[in-house]
Amino acid sequence: MHLSENDFSTAVNLLPLISIDFCILDTNSRLLFVKRNCRPAKNYLFTPGGRVRKNEKFYDAVKRISKDEIGLSLNEDYKLINMGIWDHFYKDSAFDKNISTHYINIPHLVKLNKDTQKLINIKFGKDCQHDNYEWIHIKDCFNHEDIHKYPKEYSKFIFNNFF
Repeated sequence: MHLSENDFSTAVNLLPLISIDFCILDTNSRLLFVKRNCRPAKNYLFTPGGRVRKNEKFYDAVKRISKDEIGLSLNEDYKLINMGIWDHFYKDSAFDKNISTHYINIPHLVKLNKDTQKLINIKFGKDCQHDNYEWIHIKDCFNHEDIHKYPKEYSKFIFNNFF
């Protein structure tokens, strides 16, 4: 079910959204970040992710979002590590700088091997959701000026729990 832009804007204004982020870690202890082209968090580096749709099963959302965001359909075989549930609050939204957004986010750590690293394929550019992407070593994430505060918190969580 797809909502009209007006209905979705109203929903964003009144309800929290459920989303999934992927903390993609390569074999060199680097995390994958995408530079966002749109609000919220516009122009910041963020972890790839997206919204769960109504009536969409969780792992169906994981597969769809990961395919759309990184060109790789993640599934149960990738041993996704659930990092808990996190609230993300923004003062703006994709629709209006005066409509706030609340995400209930379920981030997952995904450790890639050398073979799966080669399969990452991110679409980026002016007409895409992302303007660019980059791999940043986990230790360099904590104070990186271009990384949004929420993925910085993810990187600290990963470093403290998995290194």
